Amino acid sequence: MGMTWTVMHRGKIDTASVIAGLQDPWQLRLVDGLPAFPNESVPEEFQEIRLALNGCMVTLIAGESGLKLVTWSSIDPMFKQAVDRLAEGLASAGDGSVAAPSE
Repeated sequence: MGMTWTVMHRGKIDTASVIAGLQDPWQLRLVDGLPAFPNESVPEEFQEIRLALNGCMVTLIAGESGLKLVTWSSIDPMFKQAVDRLAEGLASAGDGSVAAPSE
C-alpha cells in the first residue's frame, strides 16, 4: 500500500534546486524509465523521476495539473516526514500547495 502527495503549482519549479536545498540527502535513481548515473543531476524537464533516501523510494510524476509524489509500499514515519518536506518545498517553489495523504 503506497501513499500519494499531489503538488499543485502555478510557476515553473526548479526541482533540482529544491532537492539540493533540503536537509535530506536524496539520490536520483531513475529518469524517465532509465537508470540515473551516480553523477547525474535532476533534469530540468522530466516525466518521471525516482529518488532514494535511506533505502526508501519516492517517484515524482509530472502531469498537467502538477506533480504527484508516490511511494509504492508501506513507509516509516521518518521517510513520510522527508517526503512531506520534499512536497512542501516543491509547492513553495512553484507558488502552490500540497494535498497530502491522510494519516
